[in-house]
Amino acid sequence: LSWRPDEGKIREKQVLELLQFIDENTDRHEVLVTGDFNAPSDTPEIEMMKTQGGFDDAYTLLYEDQGFQGLTWDNENPYVREASVRLPDRRIDYIFFRNALHLLAHLSSVRIVFTEPDSRGVYASDHYGALAAFASKPKEK
Repeated sequence: LSWRPDEGKIREKQVLELLQFIDENTDRHEVLVTGDFNAPSDTPEIEMMKTQGGFDDAYTLLYEDQGFQGLTWDNENPYVREASVRLPDRRIDYIFFRNALHLLAHLSSVRIVFTEPDSRGVYASDHYGALAAFASKPKEK
């Protein structure tokens, strides 16, 4: 979605288009949406994914009460430090689920990846990644 912090209204329109596309093409089946939303979790566009779209945020489901921030935009990343626009550290990449009781029963972890450079000192991106892992059996309650 649009990346500038002051473009929340544009992101809201983009989320509405995304939700419309999903509704027109999924027949309300299990849906997994991942990606760079360029918006922290407390913004209207992310709230729209949850309320209007009926999506759950996998990271929040696992870590909401544990105080983890799960930063995917981090000024420690040299690609971010070298950017011409300085933005605050935040999580802006998501793994969303809808009607996914089967998938969620098997969700074993969500973690932030690619937070370190490779052996040549190169980072994968200006964003860190979000990785969800699923167990072959449902998790114990």
